[in-house]
Amino acid sequence: MMKYLSPLLILLAGGCALANPIAAPPQSFPRELLPVIALISESLADSILLNFLKLRFLPIVLVLTLANVLVYYFIFIPMMMNSVEMLWAEAMIVAIDAAIIQIASYIYILQREEFNGVKVYYSLLIALIGNVISWAILH
Repeated sequence: MMKYLSPLLILLAGGCALANPIAAPPQSFPRELLPVIALISESLADSILLNFLKLRFLPIVLVLTLANVLVYYFIFIPMMMNSVEMLWAEAMIVAIDAAIIQIASYIYILQREEFNGVKVYYSLLIALIGNVISWAILH
């Protein structure tokens, strides 16, 4: 039952963040840190959902955080600098995140004993939920 409620709870949290954005004075918060915080939040949300699919929590957080930072700085920012539309860029990032989740799920160190695999549509859904959360933080 918790497996089906978890995505709804995370979507609710993302919706609340979008409805009630945190407003901080510009002097109190370094603007360069905001993307990193958004990417870590995305990794944590993805890892919580992947934990229900029998992947280890802390190692998958570290792998997804590193992957998200690399994807953001080496793929997303160059796409935005080349005037790619935001919708296409986000769709590509969701696909890349889903592929990273699929690849990471095959690494034995990240799996628990009762791991059965991650289906492609689960990885797409988890990547989409994570990107919605990071988008809500960044915008």
